[in-house]
Amino acid sequence: MTLLSFLPPFLLGYGILTLAGLWSGRERPELKLLLSGLAGFGAATLLYFFWRAAGFPSGGEYALAEGALSLALAGAAGLRKAPPESGPPAVPEAAAAPRWLPPLALLCTAVILACIVRWFSLNPHGTVDAWAIWNLHARFLHRGGADWYTTYAGLHEMTHADYPLLVSALQARFWAFAGEGQSVLPVLLVVVLAYGTAFALLRQMNAPVAAWLSLLVLLTPFAARQAASQAADLPLAVFIAASAAFVCFGGRLGFCASRAAALAGLFAGLAAWTKNEGKLFLLVALLVQTVLALRERGTRSAAGSALRFLAGAAPSVLALLVFRMLVPVTSDVMPGDAGSVLPMVLDLSRYLQIGGAFLYEIATFGSGAPWVLAAYVWLARPGRTALPETLAPIAVTVLLLGGYFAVYVISPWDLGWHLASSLNRLLLHPWPLIVLAALAPAEGTPASPENSPHVL
Repeated sequence: MTLLSFLPPFLLGYGILTLAGLWSGRERPELKLLLSGLAGFGAATLLYFFWRAAGFPSGGEYALAEGALSLALAGAAGLRKAPPESGPPAVPEAAAAPRWLPPLALLCTAVILACIVRWFSLNPHGTVDAWAIWNLHARFLHRGGADWYTTYAGLHEMTHADYPLLVSALQARFWAFAGEGQSVLPVLLVVVLAYGTAFALLRQMNAPVAAWLSLLVLLTPFAARQAASQAADLPLAVFIAASAAFVCFGGRLGFCASRAAALAGLFAGLAAWTKNEGKLFLLVALLVQTVLALRERGTRSAAGSALRFLAGAAPSVLALLVFRMLVPVTSDVMPGDAGSVLPMVLDLSRYLQIGGAFLYEIATFGSGAPWVLAAYVWLARPGRTALPETLAPIAVTVLLLGGYFAVYVISPWDLGWHLASSLNRLLLHPWPLIVLAALAPAEGTPASPENSPHVL
């Protein structure tokens, strides 16, 4: 049952994306597989949450229900006639990767995966955040009765009862199939989906060299330790990258505007369902998506883009609302006393301390991978991506990090401790997006007005 538990989400995701008409007909097989996995595992956590919120038991009953639904949706998708190709024309094929690059990237990938397995064997329950937050909440979901949400009452504030449930529901769902116990397979799944998606997106843009390079700069020891920690930061990073890719590069990926907006909303919603920082990203992605459409096609296009984005995010937003009704707690990051906010906002030393921490963590992030990436962009790329594709990922990253900065300013916790314990993980959130933006092909077939990625 352990391995079989991974099959239904892929069928579920494929069925949902097919029946919703979100495929462009131009996808490479690896992109279709990974997008099906991302959407399917996200949808499986929503399905599991709603199942438990309705009072149904966790265990074999749920496994049978999910399996039956996945087979039904995949079967219906298989009977549906394949849609004609639509969307902007494909980007011309770039030069093939040197023969030595794929073996080197695969070797580094194998080494990192072996390190993850080793670190997991030493700490099978993960780091403090894993066993005190995510896996603890998973046990509430899996072990609790129909009123499982009452177990949140009276919890210590460091267990973060307000955190969304995607990671916890993913673990509890795995236990429903395979029985309770820690397994390295869900951890490896997150790594494959995270970095495989970045690889597949660049392959879809016909950039084979960039695709293989993405593995080298993404699979750093820091990222591997975050994966082995069983925390939520790496899953959040992959949903941010997937959503922002369709916001910023929908045309280059071969998707028309309506499909790109819906997919961006779907993955942004799952980011919000993963961690509180994902709620900020949901607002940022919606803003950038709407501004791009408004800039290129006017108010009507912007409104249509926003509606499709929100439609994609709606299932996750509904889950968040239901969870908040069941567990009505507030975030411990926000000050409890409104009168204490103004002195912190006016305290210049807080800005200097936070700014210094940002500069230090950015300079030392990822074992030097950002500097390798910067050197490649500076020395090897013959040109730059056209506006607005260059500015869009920059805007997403700056707005996201700016929001994090603002939260630190009003944080009620000891500021030094808060920065030291969280900032390096927060920088992981936009990192796959930064890699995608830096490695995306600089030259390609310009989209015509009819096929612009933001035309609705």
